[in-house]
Amino acid sequence: SERNNTDLVVNALVMALARRDPDGELVITRQGFAYTSLEFTNRLADWNLNPSYGSTGDCYDNTAM
Repeated sequence: SERNNTDLVVNALVMALARRDPDGELVITRQGFAYTSLEFTNRLADWNLNPSYGSTGDCYDNTAM
């Protein structure tokens, strides 16, 4: 894609899951508007994946951990 946007990261996630077919727990650690978007978060939930970051400015982000 010419742009880093939500569609790009959702498509990349779909492709990675299809190619790798993971059987263990995955950790999604990226931040940024595309990775914290409602669409991306809903896709994670569709596959029972949980992000390892909280909302901006809270104490549950990776830096604090």
